[in-house]
Amino acid sequence: MSAVSCQKLSSGILTKYYWLFLLLASGVIALLLVRLLNPPQLSYRGVRLGKWIERLGHDDPEAQAAIREIGTNAIPQLFRFLTTRETQSSKELKLWLNQHASLNMTDKFALNRKLSACKGFEVLGDVASPAIPKLTELLNNRDTSRFAALALAAVGERALGDLTNGLRNRDPLIRRHAAMAFETLRTAPPTAIESLLEALSDEDYTVQWAAVRALGGLRREPTTVIPVLVEMLSGTNRFVRQGVVEVLGKWGPEAKGAAPALRALTGDPDNLIRNAAAIALRQIEPGYTNVSVR
Repeated sequence: MSAVSCQKLSSGILTKYYWLFLLLASGVIALLLVRLLNPPQLSYRGVRLGKWIERLGHDDPEAQAAIREIGTNAIPQLFRFLTTRETQSSKELKLWLNQHASLNMTDKFALNRKLSACKGFEVLGDVASPAIPKLTELLNNRDTSRFAALALAAVGERALGDLTNGLRNRDPLIRRHAAMAFETLRTAPPTAIESLLEALSDEDYTVQWAAVRALGGLRREPTTVIPVLVEMLSGTNRFVRQGVVEVLGKWGPEAKGAAPALRALTGDPDNLIRNAAAIALRQIEPGYTNVSVR
């Protein structure tokens, strides 16, 4: 074999090994990236953490016990669930259905994951306090504020200061989400009640509505809150007025001071307000039967 032929053969072999090396190196790099972006999940009793979190959406006591046992180690995975994004294919399908079939669809996969994450933070409660800074960061982003607010409320007392600050955010959407989260609580500090009362005068009516709902859900400080709600009955926004009427009804006999104003609304020109006022009066005064719901 000539020297030229040997050189060509050696060059071909080297080229072959060169490409083989590149292929193997690319595979190793890809595997490392997958591991970095998707670290191995923790497991408890042979079940992966992600499965336990999914089962929280079904109020599974065993799943709740598993999350408590895993503790703060579950927080990174909870954040992955909380920030699940809608897939592009799902967006395109929703758009097509909306255009061609007049159907308003939601991405239930992403929604269920986010709700399960909120449940996980609720199960952990105060143990999840290390997550508060990142949850607050997500709250201040309008793309993630809705479920971040719910998660902060789920963590509990230590997170309520940050949630209260959300009521004063410059973005009305974030203010509304913060107020809506308070509706899920059984109690709140006085500072939160004060901020919710301030939110009743918000320039955005949806924030007002959410604050009304939150105050009705908390049912704290009736002597302070109810008179302010009664004043709002003279407002002009139908959406907010209806919300106020319904919330006053939920207070029951504690809202008896609102009865005169509600009676006046039974003659309101808006049929929706009239009916809501009649129902509220029956909740406040069980014997009230003068007005029929129409």
